[in-house]
Amino acid sequence: MKLLRTLSLVGILGGIVAPISAQISDPIPGSIDKGDLLLEIENWLRAPATGGSPRTRISVTKPAYDGSNRVFSCDLRGQFYVISNGTLTEYVDFNDVFPNFQPENRLGTGFHSFAFHPLFETNGKFYTAHTEPVGSGPADFTMPNSDTITMQSVIMEWTASIPSANTFSGTRREVMRVEYHEQVHNVQEIAFNHFIDSSNSDYGMLYICSGDGEAVNQGFPEVGHRLDTVYGTLLRIDPMGTNATNGKYGIPTDNPFLNDNNANTLAEIYAWGFRNPHRIVWDSENPDRLFLFDIGERSIEEVNLIVKGGDYGYSQREGTFLMNTAVDSDVVFPLPANESSFNYVYPVAQYDHDEGRAIAGGQIYRGTKWPELNGKLLFGDIANGRIFYVDADSLTLGSQATFKELRLKNVVERSLLQIVGQSRTDLRFGIMEDGEILITTKRDGWIRRFTPPPEPEMNGTGELSNLSTRGSVGGGGDVMIGGFVIIENNRRVMVRGLGPTLAAFGVNGALANPKITVYNASDEVVATNDDWGNESNAASIALTAMSLGATALANGSADAATMLFLPKGAYTVHLEGVDGGTGVGLIEIYKIP
Repeated sequence: MKLLRTLSLVGILGGIVAPISAQISDPIPGSIDKGDLLLEIENWLRAPATGGSPRTRISVTKPAYDGSNRVFSCDLRGQFYVISNGTLTEYVDFNDVFPNFQPENRLGTGFHSFAFHPLFETNGKFYTAHTEPVGSGPADFTMPNSDTITMQSVIMEWTASIPSANTFSGTRREVMRVEYHEQVHNVQEIAFNHFIDSSNSDYGMLYICSGDGEAVNQGFPEVGHRLDTVYGTLLRIDPMGTNATNGKYGIPTDNPFLNDNNANTLAEIYAWGFRNPHRIVWDSENPDRLFLFDIGERSIEEVNLIVKGGDYGYSQREGTFLMNTAVDSDVVFPLPANESSFNYVYPVAQYDHDEGRAIAGGQIYRGTKWPELNGKLLFGDIANGRIFYVDADSLTLGSQATFKELRLKNVVERSLLQIVGQSRTDLRFGIMEDGEILITTKRDGWIRRFTPPPEPEMNGTGELSNLSTRGSVGGGGDVMIGGFVIIENNRRVMVRGLGPTLAAFGVNGALANPKITVYNASDEVVATNDDWGNESNAASIALTAMSLGATALANGSADAATMLFLPKGAYTVHLEGVDGGTGVGLIEIYKIP
């Protein structure tokens, strides 16, 4: 058993003293704005009820990444499901396997997470994290004041005899056991990086998110920020190695504290200074970028970009603010004048408790069905179900990105909390092997997905009848471009560029004065229009729009529209703001019979 060592309290608690008068009750003033993205969400599959309220405790939903397109999902109450061809069935039930399995009592108990080895398709190995009461087995890591310990987190390795089967059969063994003061903030996510090949040193390394066990709140603030414990850390191990103290796993040779010649550091630690590192996710397009979502204590919810060996500050920092554990209130403080001397790594995005209570992270969209979501990191708030988005590539160390709230539509536009219809959502994010994102809510047990865009209507000749695309028009000459192809000579079309009309439908930041220009394949201007009412055939444009079922344009609006005959060929429509205006615009191309 690896026991806690004693560290100097100067090293542990440095930089936390601040005058009480400097406390900040509203650390991030203002509010998170709703964005321009409006996506329809639909109920897909409903997990079986496993209790009263919430209906389920669905926690993690992700694929095996074995080429089968299967998705797996775990319920904290012990059920492990596989979703194959749109059907959800039980893969294994922890209640039938572990006699000391602890699925209830408080939020942090149960079957927390799972991770399939990159070679699962051939070696059948996957890993799970669950909780058991104290005393269920000898612990590899324990806390001081052992009489207050209540819970153990257990990492297991499973080997499926038939990896492709949808019901588990095979063997299992224990990898690691960690003790905690409380039944919250224990081992949460475990995960592999599935977006790298075997030549990468990270291949097959298992990451483990270990919380502080609520030690800070229970009167042990020194536990929450030190390198001789696993508490409040992101661990990285080789689950198939043997050179750890217990001989059941290995320490990767490139872990940051393995060869630091310091007996007071644990070689398993990859990054530290977290409260409740709830979820981690890699970007499939940039697989060296690992994001961690840390649930805050006093005021701040964090999105962190992980640096090898990085110190993220808790329990001395929360977000970009100082935390004083001697002050028992929901406040934080300004950073001290000598802040740079502590070398903390700060979040790349954060929000305070005016916006929510606990961050739910998160997935990066790299699917194909929603181009407007490409590269967006989606995360949200567990309690109120708000979903936020930001360009993943824009998240950089040293700054905190501005992000927007995703708008949802379920028949009509409404929030996820309204869709669920209860006092909270218990939001979680899942992902499919093709990169499409799933939304789960414990309160009603639904696994939801964004409704796939409708297939384009075909008129029987192999050509599209109508096209439209919406996007943002930037300043500095940035334009929005839509393309189309005419496959027969002298085709009559109507081209429109909408802005003010979008505002009438509640689109925030709509382009005030759009202008359209149509170019042929030789980059020659075919037609242009600023305000549609200035066209000589404005009355005909209005009547034609009505006959096509297009949205009517108000008389005198600054929307742009034109009708023209076009020969066979490829064309583009450029939508820009007059006098450099910016905002959201919509390009429409209609075939006129």
